[in-house]
Amino acid sequence: MYAVLTGDIVDSNTASASLIAEALHDTYQRVQAVYEDALPYPLSVFRGDSWQMVIPDPAHALSVSVLFRAALRTELQRDTRIACAIDTVDTLDRNHITESTGAAFTRSGTALDALEAPYRMQWLLPEAASPPVQIAAAALADLADHIIIHWTDAQAQAVSLRLSTWLRNGDTSQRALAEQWHPAPITQQAFSKHLQHAHWPRVRDALHQYRTLAPHLSSLSISNA
Repeated sequence: MYAVLTGDIVDSNTASASLIAEALHDTYQRVQAVYEDALPYPLSVFRGDSWQMVIPDPAHALSVSVLFRAALRTELQRDTRIACAIDTVDTLDRNHITESTGAAFTRSGTALDALEAPYRMQWLLPEAASPPVQIAAAALADLADHIIIHWTDAQAQAVSLRLSTWLRNGDTSQRALAEQWHPAPITQQAFSKHLQHAHWPRVRDALHQYRTLAPHLSSLSISNA
């Protein structure tokens, strides 16, 4: 099983295609730096404001999505819609991801086309997954989506910094993270306020709970490309 994420930029008509493409690639590289070997394939950008990525281990899919949205808000001051499909892959073109084939790619693209406001994130598991697992995964993604939609740019940056260290199992202090603030350092108190208003504990708990579903996804594994 792979997780295929397909997305497009919200309000993309207010930015140039070159600016969007640069921001998407820069953001993806930042996420890759956190995940190291978990994101081995390049990000594919197409149609000016659309993108696609492949995650070999579906257990990382929700945290990658949250970090990507948070970091992109910091980089581009815009959100992105995401449709994630966890399913099989028939062929995987490592250099041209969008030319790959399989249920994960087909379902992810179709889900993005069908995604309607106010939702900006859609989650699809294999049909073989049990109803409780499907419901739990979709509910956790919906919760994360609802919180992210209401973030300010500052709240998104606070979560991006905090989540990056949390995913590395780090214990970086809020004071140290506040010193990494862009474009200039802020106080620890201001950082804490942004993180609190971003509902970080709820986001963190949702990501932790999603990870507990990973064994159920692994048990559905079928031979992949």
